[in-house]
Amino acid sequence: MAEPVSPLFRSIAGAAPGIAMVAMFLLVIGGIMLIRRGADTRQKGMLMLICAAVLFANVLIWTL
Repeated sequence: MAEPVSPLFRSIAGAAPGIAMVAMFLLVIGGIMLIRRGADTRQKGMLMLICAAVLFANVLIWTL
């Protein structure tokens, strides 16, 4: 038989989407700042924006 889920795991699972969304907003802000800074950091900024989009998609999947 399956054991009930621990309250600790339930609270972590409840907080994970919120933490991921905060991280997504920080990635967007950091990515925009790097893109505006110059040509040598533009690629890193774009990668940060792509990472933010993937994180947003993961949160959507988790909450559906």
